[in-house]
Amino acid sequence: VDGGTASFGGGTITVSFTDGYQTGDTLSINGSPTGVDSTSGGSAADLVINLDADATEDTIGAILESIRYNSTSDNPTNFGNDTTRSYQITLNDGNNNGTAGGPAALNSS
Repeated sequence: VDGGTASFGGGTITVSFTDGYQTGDTLSINGSPTGVDSTSGGSAADLVINLDADATEDTIGAILESIRYNSTSDNPTNFGNDTTRSYQITLNDGNNNGTAGGPAALNSS
């Protein structure tokens, strides 16, 4: 992310499962954080959060904190054999200045 970017309007945050995905896993955002224009996917597809002109360096953290994992499956851990999910978050600043992202583990137990 370009440190001089004051607004992320027109940018996106994409959340992708990289390992451990199980049928019924969903990603969403909680509430309506400032800076979010719209969302798509999240159920058996990447969650894409489209950012508006109100998305700034200050609001990106709150948007990331609002991301939620849920499972609609009766057996989300595959009988205890798959208790974690790995995912990647990619931020595109909307100014074609580059992207930043990296993998992290999500404990689903």
